[in-house]
Amino acid sequence: MGVKDEPWVKENPDRVKLLGPVCVAYGHPDLERTHTYLTDFGLVESFRKDEAIYYRGYGVQPVAYIAKKTAVPEFLGVYFEAAGLTDLEKATKIPGAGAISDFAGGGKVVQIIDPSGIPFHVVCGLEKREFTPPKENCQPYNFPSPTDDDVEAKPRRGVFHRMKKGIIPVHKLGHCGLIAKDFDISFDFYCHHFNFKPSDVVLGPDGSMMMVFLHVDLGKSYSEHHSFFVAQPQGPLPPGKPHHAAFEVNSIESQFIGHDYLSHKGYTSFWGVGRHIEGSQVFDYWFDLDGFLIEHYTDGDLVNEDTPIGWIKRDPKDGNNWGPALPQIK
Repeated sequence: MGVKDEPWVKENPDRVKLLGPVCVAYGHPDLERTHTYLTDFGLVESFRKDEAIYYRGYGVQPVAYIAKKTAVPEFLGVYFEAAGLTDLEKATKIPGAGAISDFAGGGKVVQIIDPSGIPFHVVCGLEKREFTPPKENCQPYNFPSPTDDDVEAKPRRGVFHRMKKGIIPVHKLGHCGLIAKDFDISFDFYCHHFNFKPSDVVLGPDGSMMMVFLHVDLGKSYSEHHSFFVAQPQGPLPPGKPHHAAFEVNSIESQFIGHDYLSHKGYTSFWGVGRHIEGSQVFDYWFDLDGFLIEHYTDGDLVNEDTPIGWIKRDPKDGNNWGPALPQIK
């Protein structure tokens, strides 16, 4: 099996319908040190329970990041929301699945251990919070025009574009990626058991499979270009581990303000600011204090069932429209 076998097309009456990502969970030896980092990154503490801190963004999901106390740094999985209780029950039939249990963030959850040994969770019954976007930190743009009287091209009139520096609030978890032990097996697993569908398939210069960006297939309704992806092992990133988790912010201006703030705090930048090819997001990658990759992004593409699948052959280092070249992970 593999991408060319199109497992997302094949009928599966037990396929679990997902609506989108909810949160990620990581284990950290020093929770208070991690807490400082995550709040500087733009997440907000929601509550604490059983040696874990639960964080949210300003979006509707009650949780965006779970930091648990562990002896060593550890990826504890990604959580996706099921369309309903029937889909949560279907999730218990997937190989590697456990029983339905309570989710500390609200509702119910099923944990599934995927073919690479990575936890994947399906949740249902979450109590959504009010959408509380921050006050816009930037003004409308003024664009070139034959005359300054053009109010459509130059809407900012008598107002100065002076922005506040500091922490940039996170909206939500947008996507998470995994490095598979066996690419074809993992890809087939996720597309057979869940409503994931490829948006872009990335091939190396020799035509070998590098990664597949997957969106949640909601039919005619649109969803983000990718909320999940499966990748081949890349350099020092080992199989059976996370690639990165990405959190949405509200604007490109915010990306740069956040980048400057994190740099000023002395954190370690990996790659950014730049704009991706697949998905078009403006990206900014950082290492957290335990060496995990974490990303701010904004302005990503939306797709639906009518969007053709892209097959892209490129060098692994050519992952952006503009911005710095992809550095090597050491």
